[in-house]
Amino acid sequence: MNIRSDIYDKFSCIGGDCRRTCCVGWGVMVGDKTNEFYQNFPGEFGDYLRENLSETEKGIAIRMTEENRCPFLDEEGLCRVYQNCGEEHMSDTCKEFPRVAKRIGEISFFGISLSCEEVLQIIYKKREPLSLVCDWETGSSEELPGAVLYAMWAAELLQDCDVPFCVSLGTVFYTGMNAERYLVEKDSVRMSLILKEAPNVLEQFREIKETFDRKQLYQTAENRIFQVVDAFCQIAKISGLYYPEFVLWDEEVFGYSDEERHLLIRDCLARRGANRGHMEYMRRLASAFLLARAGCLQTKEEVEEWLFEKFANYMILAAVLPLIWQDTVVQDREYFSRLACLGRLFEHSDLMHKFVSPVIQDLFHPDVMAYVFVYMVLFDADFFEAE
Repeated sequence: MNIRSDIYDKFSCIGGDCRRTCCVGWGVMVGDKTNEFYQNFPGEFGDYLRENLSETEKGIAIRMTEENRCPFLDEEGLCRVYQNCGEEHMSDTCKEFPRVAKRIGEISFFGISLSCEEVLQIIYKKREPLSLVCDWETGSSEELPGAVLYAMWAAELLQDCDVPFCVSLGTVFYTGMNAERYLVEKDSVRMSLILKEAPNVLEQFREIKETFDRKQLYQTAENRIFQVVDAFCQIAKISGLYYPEFVLWDEEVFGYSDEERHLLIRDCLARRGANRGHMEYMRRLASAFLLARAGCLQTKEEVEEWLFEKFANYMILAAVLPLIWQDTVVQDREYFSRLACLGRLFEHSDLMHKFVSPVIQDLFHPDVMAYVFVYMVLFDADFFEAE
C-alpha cells in the first residue's frame, strides 16, 4: 500500500532563488555508491569532490565550509555536483529533500518536510484542503496505522473553517494524546471509536472558549507562550544552533530583562491576532505538520514526542517567532524562509527532545490542557478584538 502527501509531487526545487538554502548548516551524508563515484571521478572537479569529503562516525559526509555552507554551492547558490556530475550522482539527501520516504512493513509512506520555504509557500497557495492519498488497490483502511487515520481526520477538522481554529486545534491535540497508545497499531475499529467521541470533546472546548474568564485565560496562556519561546531561543543559542537572522531572538534581545521580552511577545500576539490571513495559514500548517510524518511512526515513544513535544510547541513557535520581525504576514518569501528554519530545528536536530522540552517541563509542568488553554488564546481570531 502506498500513502502519499497530496503535495509530494508538486514540489520543484527553486535553486538559487531560495532565500536561505537547505545547503547551509546541514550534515549531509554520502552513501557508499555515491562516495565510490566521487572517489573515481576524474579531473579537477574530481579532486575538489574528494577534498571536501570527511569521514565521520556515521560514514562519509560533505565537509562544510567555515561559513557552514556546502562547498559545492556556486556563487548563484546552485549545486556544482548537479552541474558537473548530474542529478543521479548527488547525495540521496540532496536528491530527495524535502521529500520523506519511509517503508514500514507493507506500507510505503511518501511525505514532505516543512523545513523548505518552497514547500511552505506551496501549502499557502494550495486552495484545496491538504490530505493524504492512499492506494486502495493494494490495501484497505483496516491495514493503516492508527497515526495515519488520526492525521487524516485531524487535517480535515483543522481545515474546516466553520469550526474556530482554537477549538479544532485543542480537539485534535487532546484526542491525539488520548489515543497515543493506539496510534502505531493497525486497529481501525478502536481508532474509529476514539474519533467518534471527538465531537463531544469539540463541544466541550467550544463551551470553555465561551465561558472561561478571558483575563485569567490570557494571563495564563501569555506566560506559557513566553516560557516556550524564551526557552527555545535561549537553548538554541547555547547549543550552537543559533541563527539570529533566521528565526530566533535578535542578539540584542538576549540582553533584555524578562519583562522587556514579555512585552515583545505581547506586541507580537496583538499584531498576529488582527491578521486573519495568517490564522488561516496556521490551519494549513498544523495539518501539514501532522500529515508530514504520520506514516513514519513506529513506537509509542515516537508518537508522544511527535505530538506532545514537537507538535504542541511547534504551533506556538510557528505562530510567534517569524512575526517578531515584521508587520506584514504571509506576503513575502522572507516569512516562509524564517518558518523553514524553524522546521529544520524541529526535524533535523534533537534540540526539542533533549534540551528544550525538559526545560519547559521544569518551568510550568505542561499537560495536555495547559497547551489547549494556550491555543484558546493564541489561535482565537476574535480574542484580541474582544479585549
